[in-house]
Amino acid sequence: MLEELIRTGAFDREVLVVGTTTGTGFLDPASVDPLEYIHNGDTAIVGVQYSHLPSWISLLADQAEVRRTARVVFDTVHGYWSTLPESSRPKVYLYGLSLGSFGAEAILASINVINEPIDGALLSGPPFVNELWNEVVAGREAGTPPLLPVYRAGRTVRFTGEDDALDRPAGEWGPTRIAYLQHATDPVVFFSPDLLVTEPDWVKEGQRGPGVTDDFQTHPTGDDVADGVRSRISRLGARRLGSYVLAGGQRGVVGRRDPTRRVVRRGHRGPQGVSRRAHPPVTRRRRYGCPCPHWPCVPDLQNRSAGTPLSATPAAPHRRSASRRIARIGHLGLR
Repeated sequence: MLEELIRTGAFDREVLVVGTTTGTGFLDPASVDPLEYIHNGDTAIVGVQYSHLPSWISLLADQAEVRRTARVVFDTVHGYWSTLPESSRPKVYLYGLSLGSFGAEAILASINVINEPIDGALLSGPPFVNELWNEVVAGREAGTPPLLPVYRAGRTVRFTGEDDALDRPAGEWGPTRIAYLQHATDPVVFFSPDLLVTEPDWVKEGQRGPGVTDDFQTHPTGDDVADGVRSRISRLGARRLGSYVLAGGQRGVVGRRDPTRRVVRRGHRGPQGVSRRAHPPVTRRRRYGCPCPHWPCVPDLQNRSAGTPLSATPAAPHRRSASRRIARIGHLGLR
């Protein structure tokens, strides 16, 4: 990585950004493109993919790898950068989106940043596990909302949202500037396990941000909590392999398994008032036959109880690599 930066003249540019990617190596073009436009392309951006997992899995199960990769990449770049003449070396900034901001915070705690300070950092959509973010929001000045908190007169850290708020407070913003970009309706930022039992500050009167309506409630019933947790788990386990259209214009999906099986309550009626149990399982092509040239597919099903056919017409090609199993067709799969 360092050799490639040297070969391409990255340390001769005006700005050098060390970006901590999301789990799969993603850097948001909406953040990268404006930087290159402002500096007329005299920029260099470096980032390293540290996982093949989606960000939400890395967030829950691979936090150590995020920190380790972020620090190794930064120490490598920063170590060479600090040996260059101060008058000719580029300005160095950190950038992180969502899980990337989690890794960028690990860099800010490095002793190397204290010895050779960077010029600033942009942390967008920080997840609720960010330790520095939690410390700043918890220690904000009285009367400032969680969305746009003011911390120690804004000398180092400032917050902004949909509207530019980096000019608040009016005091001086120091040479090393850390900016958090967040939105009031971002659940990744403001989620907390305590939401099940306590009311957070961001829904209290005078603390709500744009988009958080007065009708929003944070004290669900026990049934709502259980149903919500089960439905979220079922969505995480679902795999969409193809779509189909049922008679009447209803849309559904075909998957390898039925993740909604444990969510359906007994006696709940499925599409067209037919019990979910009336839908026979589709397990083998040879059992039901398949008029579609692409397999797996959803054949015409016969309602066992009422004798009403549920015509299923493929709306998109299906992938052949889906093995020889298709899930039961559950009413929660309908859209």
